Amino acid sequence: MTRRLVWVGLVVSLALNLLFVGGAFHARATAERLTLRPEIRTQRFTEQLGLRPQQRQAYQAFRAQARERVAGMRADLGPTFQEMRDQLGADAPDPERLAAGLVRMADTRHAFERDMAGLTGEFLRTLDPVQMRRFLNFARRKSWQNTLGLIPARGPRFGNGRRQRTEP
Repeated sequence: MTRRLVWVGLVVSLALNLLFVGGAFHARATAERLTLRPEIRTQRFTEQLGLRPQQRQAYQAFRAQARERVAGMRADLGPTFQEMRDQLGADAPDPERLAAGLVRMADTRHAFERDMAGLTGEFLRTLDPVQMRRFLNFARRKSWQNTLGLIPARGPRFGNGRRQRTEP
């Protein structure tokens, strides 16, 4: 019986050590990928897409315009966010002012998304069908936000900390 417990202990210890080493390797590989300078991430992305020099210029222009639009949206919404924070911190927040702030934020976000759809469409017209498919698959994974240097949007979380599943 004691011999069996020793073997079970050794097997569990070996499994835990393997999991630890695997986790450390995964963390290092992930950290390396995430901490690459934006220029290196962009270079790898353009290599994955197989962009020609003219397409690379179009991508650089797209990327610069996207970052400019994000900065503009943040600047436009800064006062609205501050006003909403002040309202929420007040003893008696004004629901109408909060609602108006939410409407302004939603309208600004909608205009940004419409603008980005146009920019993306312009860039997509420079790609051939295979490159376009690769780009769209990449965009669907949402890792394109890191490549553009944008902060990824977080979806709403609900009681259990998980995102709500939406049915098609």
